[in-house]
Amino acid sequence: MSDILKQISYEKKELKSDYDEIDPSIRALSNSRPEQEDWESLEIKKSEIKLELEKVQNALSDKNKAGEQIDQEIEKKRESISILRTEFFNNANEIQTLKNKLLEDERARINSKNSHKNDLIEKVRKIEKEIENYNETISSDLEKLNSLEKRKNELYSDYKKLSESRFRRDGNETICPLFPGHICDSEKLNLYMESNFKKAEEKFNQNKIDESNSIKAEGKGVVSKIDNIKSEISGLKEQIESSKKQITATQTVIDSIPVYTASEITSLELEHLKQQSIELNAKKNNLEKELEIIKTANKIDDSELINKRNEIQSKLESIISRLSVRDQIDNVNKQISDYATKGKILASKITELENKEFTAKEINKAVVQDATNRVNSLFSLVNWEMYELQKNGLFAECCKAKVKGVSSSLNTGKLMNAGIDIVNAISNFKGISAPLFIDNTESVNILRNTNGQIIKLCVKPIGTKLTIKIN
Repeated sequence: MSDILKQISYEKKELKSDYDEIDPSIRALSNSRPEQEDWESLEIKKSEIKLELEKVQNALSDKNKAGEQIDQEIEKKRESISILRTEFFNNANEIQTLKNKLLEDERARINSKNSHKNDLIEKVRKIEKEIENYNETISSDLEKLNSLEKRKNELYSDYKKLSESRFRRDGNETICPLFPGHICDSEKLNLYMESNFKKAEEKFNQNKIDESNSIKAEGKGVVSKIDNIKSEISGLKEQIESSKKQITATQTVIDSIPVYTASEITSLELEHLKQQSIELNAKKNNLEKELEIIKTANKIDDSELINKRNEIQSKLESIISRLSVRDQIDNVNKQISDYATKGKILASKITELENKEFTAKEINKAVVQDATNRVNSLFSLVNWEMYELQKNGLFAECCKAKVKGVSSSLNTGKLMNAGIDIVNAISNFKGISAPLFIDNTESVNILRNTNGQIIKLCVKPIGTKLTIKIN
């Protein structure tokens, strides 16, 4: 039933969401709907404007026919001009192609003459780059050399300290640890201590020899590296001096070689093409002047008819635009009708779902009430709340014991009697009876009856005498 109600609630929410959009949509369409006009009158006016436009078009057509022969002559002139322009363009391309070829030949000739000098200049650049690399290597070697010299000095200092070190006795070895100030003079102890001293001295000397050998070995390696680096630096410096002399000699040769430059490009074929280009351009200009004379002398003035035609077309477009509003109104009315129909269908579906929801809730309520009544019929004092109503209208299972509608803040007596009522109901339902132990009943005067034995501690009623016997 819970799943059914959830499904109904979801479907109803979706339908209401769609239904709530219908009225705003209808209002928006109604507000945007254009005003009605006299459509029949507009159609008549449209026909009249079309007839007027046709007359103007015919007048323009007559004038155009009169100028067709002139247009043919003008078209021939334009074709001739176009041919000359093409020839002029092709001639210009030939001139540029020839110029490029002549320039390329001249550059090749100059580059050939200057190639030896350029090779020498490139050689100087390479040597200068080598010198730069040599200097960087020398700088790196000097840093390594400084680090090795520092390490050599450290090893020398360590070796000197180690050579000067001597094995020494403490002098307090025979002082007794149990009696402060007492010096033990046992012969066995002295012999034992003397043996240990000799072993310690031998070990000290052996460690000194080993460490000295290690320092010497590392020192030899450091000195060897220092010598190698100094030798490398010396070789690099000699190479730099040699390279500088080579640069000086090469630069002297470079300075003695003259610089060759391109001379002005001349060619009979190039001059011929330039002359041909001038003649083609002159012919083209003459034809363009003749064309302008023909167009000016035979110009047909149809501007008044064109303006009138444009004016009539503007009126016709305005009428057509106004008539198109009729279709917009029909479309809006159809949409409003569709929305109204959709609203009726949605309202019917929502009502049907609400009826189902009401029926389901009533069934759920009846089931809950029946279950609660059947449980409470087993008890004489306690009433049970088996379900509680939720915000969504459904009942959730619970288990709250109440005495006269109260579930909390009960006094001790009511709590005790409610517990006895629950025990009685379970005992009757199960068909069993067992002793009932009840604690903390001193303040309870009346307890409910039960089928089983009750074991409790109680207070006697007021007025009962307490008898104390002393044996």
